[in-house]
Amino acid sequence: MSACRLIVLSVMVVVLLSAVTLTEGLKPREEKMVCAKPTDAWVKELSIIKLLDNKSGIQGPM
Repeated sequence: MSACRLIVLSVMVVVLLSAVTLTEGLKPREEKMVCAKPTDAWVKELSIIKLLDNKSGIQGPM
């Protein structure tokens, strides 16, 4: 009977962790504006970044 309880407990833990992971992924993310030069090394390392053109106000990928 203890093996059955261990299996049930393990399944419940997996289901709980999956539910927590899923709800974390569904939360909306806030965008943060950062002032940086596009030539800065740390900016170039980012794979997804939007640049704001000050003259036209258009956002686009880097």
